[in-house]
Amino acid sequence: MKGSRIGLGESFGVVSLIFATKDIRFPVEKEELVRRLAVTKLYWDRDTVIDLKEVLRSSDKELFSSMCDVLCAVANHESVKT
Repeated sequence: MKGSRIGLGESFGVVSLIFATKDIRFPVEKEELVRRLAVTKLYWDRDTVIDLKEVLRSSDKELFSSMCDVLCAVANHESVKT
């Protein structure tokens, strides 16, 4: 990783998701979460770029209680399944 901050250089998966949600306070409603995202496109792996706003908007959840809820929504989305 270049430098000492998360998000510099290439990051994937959970690390990139943590960077995208670094300023979010949980619990948070879906639309507030989508509105406050630091990054909207992120690398899930070397070959998969996801649109985080699209993934979260397609989730059945209306309230995200923790980062774990966000991770579950992303991991279970059709765009990241192989």
